[in-house]
Amino acid sequence: MVQLENNITTMKDFVKRMITEHKELVERIQALNDYVYKDISEADDRVEFANKCVQLVAMRNYEAALCDRLKNQGIVVDCGEYFEKVNTDKLTDKLIRVPVTCKGNDLDLDKKIDCDGSQHETGK
Repeated sequence: MVQLENNITTMKDFVKRMITEHKELVERIQALNDYVYKDISEADDRVEFANKCVQLVAMRNYEAALCDRLKNQGIVVDCGEYFEKVNTDKLTDKLIRVPVTCKGNDLDLDKKIDCDGSQHETGK
């Protein structure tokens, strides 16, 4: 990977906001997901539990939409990291990805949710 310093300053403001929004949304999805799949959620009545499940699905759909919008702007989300598409090597057709650093909270989760909805351990 190629390191590009201060790349975030050359990016459009709305793309920066989408990255921040996506990172925050992934944190909220993980928190709600963890709650729904813990025994403590049994304290909720059926309607409240069902509403939280509906909310979780909606949040995942919104996260997928944000991923698609970021991809349209040349930003690739991979395992909780953000990369900007800067070039393609025509001979090998490999994407050169540049990490995007954002101000604000870095995700620090034991599980990451990728844009395809799959979850995996971070190895912590």
